[in-house]
Amino acid sequence: MMQAKVVLPGLFADNMVLQQETEAALWGKAEPGAKVTIVGSWSKSKVAVTADADGKWFARIATPKAGGPYELTFNDGEKLTLRNVLVGEVWICSGQSNMQMPMRGFKDQPVEDAARYIVMADPAVPVRVCDVERVSSPQPRTMCNASWKLNTPENVPGFSAVAYFFALRMQEILKVPVGVVVAAHGGARIEAFMKEELFQTEFKTYSLDHLNGAGFPHNKRHKLPALLYNGMLAPIAGYSVRGMLWYQGESNRE
Repeated sequence: MMQAKVVLPGLFADNMVLQQETEAALWGKAEPGAKVTIVGSWSKSKVAVTADADGKWFARIATPKAGGPYELTFNDGEKLTLRNVLVGEVWICSGQSNMQMPMRGFKDQPVEDAARYIVMADPAVPVRVCDVERVSSPQPRTMCNASWKLNTPENVPGFSAVAYFFALRMQEILKVPVGVVVAAHGGARIEAFMKEELFQTEFKTYSLDHLNGAGFPHNKRHKLPALLYNGMLAPIAGYSVRGMLWYQGESNRE
C-alpha cells in the first residue's frame, strides 16, 4: 500500500469484511482540516468528510449485498487503498478464555476434530477472522492493533475455536462472506469489559481509583472495572456488525 497521511484503526485493513446492506461506519485520523474522500469499488458514489481540529474524522458508506472482493480507497491528497475487501455478515466475538481458546487448543486442552478443520481450511471459503490485541487502558481508546486473516491452514490454528466454528456454520447456511472480530481475554471478569459510566451510576460500590491515575497491577488488568472495555471494546464499538457473541462466566462464578 502507498504511504498516506490518513491513519486507520487496525480494523480497517486488507482482507476486512464489511457488514452488507448498511451504512457502514469508518473512522480514522488525518491532518487537521483535511478533506478525506472515500470510495468503494462497488459504487461510483464518493463520501467526503473533513478532519476536525484534532485530525479525527468519521464517515459512513453504503454497502451493497454480500459479495466481493472489492477495494476501499481513502484519499486526502494521497491515496490509501484497502484490497481484497469482502461484504457480508460481521459479528463481534468476546468474553474470556472460552472465547479466546484457539483451534490449536491450550496446553493439555485440545479442540476436538481441530486437525481436520485446520488441514481442510480453504481461502476460497469466505470466512475472515480479525483478532484484537489484548490491551487494558484506564481511558477509552479510539485505535487498536488488529489484523484480518484469511481462512488458510497457516492461520486457522490461531483462530478462536468458538468464533471460527460459528463463522463456518454461518457461511455454510447463508452462502455469504462472514467476518468475525475477536476481542477476548482469558481469565477476565465481566467488570473489566463494562463501561466506566455503569460503575458511576449502577454499581457505585466498585472503586475506580485505578482509572484516575492510581495505576493498577499488571495481573489485575483483566479484572478491574472498565480496563478491557477501554482497551479492547471501545476501539471497535462503532464497527458496523450484525450482532455479538459473548462467552463469559467462570471468573464471575463467585
